[in-house]
Amino acid sequence: MEVLAEDRLLTPDEVIRDLRLDDRADPASALRHLRRTGQLKGVKVAGRWRYRESDIRQYVERCPTSDPPGDRRTDALTFRKAARMLRSRRTQNG
Repeated sequence: MEVLAEDRLLTPDEVIRDLRLDDRADPASALRHLRRTGQLKGVKVAGRWRYRESDIRQYVERCPTSDPPGDRRTDALTFRKAARMLRSRRTQNG
């Protein structure tokens, strides 16, 4: 896995917000499910889970029209919004 120098590590709360998982009853569980099923990669830093921004972007690009596993309430629009947010954050930071 290639790690870019400008690749930012995101907290679970940031990923939940960016992927719009916060409308779920248990957003942390939804994020954990994505990680455990291999849909989303995470790394442990000092005993806490972090997620590379590039991995989140790749996940969004892989799943632009499908719902995340285990939750049929999220539509493709949510993922397109998340992708736009990640792209705009990258241009602001880069």
